[in-house]
Order: sequence, then structure tokens, then C-alpha cells
Amino acid sequence: MNPTEFLSVIQEQFPPEVRESIKMHTILRSIKGWSSLQALVITVTIDESYGILISDQDLRNVSSIQDLYQIILTKSSNTNPES
Repeated sequence: MNPTEFLSVIQEQFPPEVRESIKMHTILRSIKGWSSLQALVITVTIDESYGILISDQDLRNVSSIQDLYQIILTKSSNTNPES
């Protein structure tokens, strides 16, 4: 997984008219249409796409998509030490 791929996966979870405005530095809560339901969709998408579980606390502790990406990288390296 690289940042571009991750960003694309996240962008796909939003309506087409919002996708292009979403960048790695975008603050999650500033995305048009962000809600608790959207947070759940993102959490499930990350689990399905990468096999990484994001807790409610994790999601509360991140600001940007970049922060979320870093948490996933950290959890991924803790899950797969040989990678």
C-alpha cells in the first residue's frame, strides 16, 4: 500500500463531486458529507481492503487522511513484522 493507493480507496467512499477535493492533508471532519456513518464506512473499508481494524479511539485521534494512513502503516507493521 502506498499513499496514492490509500487516498484512492478513501476517495471512492465519497460522492464523485467531493472526491477530487480530498487529499492526504485533508482534515477528515472537514470533508463535505462527513458523519458518524461515513466514519463507519471508512473503518469497514480499511478492514476489508487492508485487514486492519481501526478503533473508535483511533479515529478520534486522527485529524487528516495522512494521520489515518500512518496509523494503518503502524498497525500493519505490528501485525506483519517480517514486512
